[in-house]
Amino acid sequence: MNVIEGVFRSPNTGLDERYVLVCDAEGRLITTVSNRPVDVFDVGALPINENFTSPAIDFGDGHPYALLIVRKAGLASAGENLTIETSVDGYRWLPAAGIGFINGPAYYQTGVGAANILLKGHPTGRFARVVYNNGGTAQTDLMIEFAALVTGA
Repeated sequence: MNVIEGVFRSPNTGLDERYVLVCDAEGRLITTVSNRPVDVFDVGALPINENFTSPAIDFGDGHPYALLIVRKAGLASAGENLTIETSVDGYRWLPAAGIGFINGPAYYQTGVGAANILLKGHPTGRFARVVYNNGGTAQTDLMIEFAALVTGA
């Protein structure tokens, strides 16, 4: 199976649109793939030192996603941390491979807290989820967004 990017002019909009094309070994088109819709978790109130774990997100076998992005919006909370976890079977979870200035897991911890956090990781396996551990400030309106993107889309 090959995954390539294709651009075509949409007859509906008249604009060039990008799609990821999935082809078999002979080059026959199997399907087109685009970014997943963004998952939004409106957590709301979260007490001091409590955590939130999102439901598992199933990308399917042979998924084309190459980049995971998680955003946290809420109150700055000293000692809070955010992790992207992935799994091959949906039962055993490990931190995703991180992207950025640290070569390590997709994990971010703040000493003083941050109202907004952005975390990126690579998917390893079929499933992913987000784990947020609150720090020393009770959250009143916590929101977490999760996006899975294909390369070049």
